[in-house]
Amino acid sequence: MINFLRRLFVKPNNIQELKENPPEAVEKLPSGAELMSRVMESSRQSEDFNYYETATNECRKTETPPKRELSLTRKYAKTEIDKFLDVKQKTRIIIFDIETNGLYASCSVLSCSAIKYEIDPDTHEMTEIDRFNRYYYPVEQFNPGAIDVNGLTRDVIAKKRGDETYPEHFQMDSGFETFCSDTKRFVAHNISFDVQFIPFMGGQKKFCTMITNTDIVCASFLEWINKWKWPNLSETAIHYGTIIHDEA
Repeated sequence: MINFLRRLFVKPNNIQELKENPPEAVEKLPSGAELMSRVMESSRQSEDFNYYETATNECRKTETPPKRELSLTRKYAKTEIDKFLDVKQKTRIIIFDIETNGLYASCSVLSCSAIKYEIDPDTHEMTEIDRFNRYYYPVEQFNPGAIDVNGLTRDVIAKKRGDETYPEHFQMDSGFETFCSDTKRFVAHNISFDVQFIPFMGGQKKFCTMITNTDIVCASFLEWINKWKWPNLSETAIHYGTIIHDEA
């Protein structure tokens, strides 16, 4: 997961290239004219067929074609990445991901993984500096709902910790804060969720790969709020043609 975030963010100069030459794994959404052509063809084949919307990979029957613009755009991502990487000297950033024992800040962190990079102010190229990867037991009881999602059972955590002697609980480990002490810019998917478990990161500059990719991935359209759904990490990976491997 952390390596996918790295691949997603690490080459900002390729944004225009992605816009002009999208990955083969991403199928370009049909234009309004193409959608109407499909509707007319389907109508000829079935008299009782009104209209089937296919723009977001659904087969939901509707009265009229959608009026929203379905084309992909990278303009917001380009602006936000440029602003985030607007540095005057060599600057370090950290791309990180955590897994937790629940959705609230009072829940324990079960894993914390991060990669530290240094940005070149002239080229925006990023050089890896260091890595952090640790697993922890929860202070409270394991939350079955959370474990069903992240798969971090007691046995799995014990295996991943191995012979390491760092503290068993994230709250008692100052290792990640030390790792981040020379960095003031952070990147994560749904970063507003992650930082509630990491108090020292609150006042730093942050970049969210979930929010920025919302109108790029176009996971599914939420009619009742007239917005695209926030893409999860898997949906974002599929959009960029990236396979997420479970790393031991």
